[in-house]
Amino acid sequence: MNCPFVTTPTADGRYRHECPKCGRVLTLRSEQATAKCRAARGPGTLLKKLTTALGIKPCGGCEKRAAAMDAAWAKLTGKD
Repeated sequence: MNCPFVTTPTADGRYRHECPKCGRVLTLRSEQATAKCRAARGPGTLLKKLTTALGIKPCGGCEKRAAAMDAAWAKLTGKD
């Protein structure tokens, strides 16, 4: 999931991109920026990466469980 950046111009002609979800800040010359949102990371994402690295193919249920685990982690840590 990409960061939903809020973009504001700076005095030096660059653009400040800030993600309200994960707090990432980028200052670029481009008006557009894309980056993977850090808020989406949690134990579900970690488990999905681990099982994929071990050669276990993810199914639809795996995706739902990973999303549910990440959502629960975000609420638990206050990053939702």
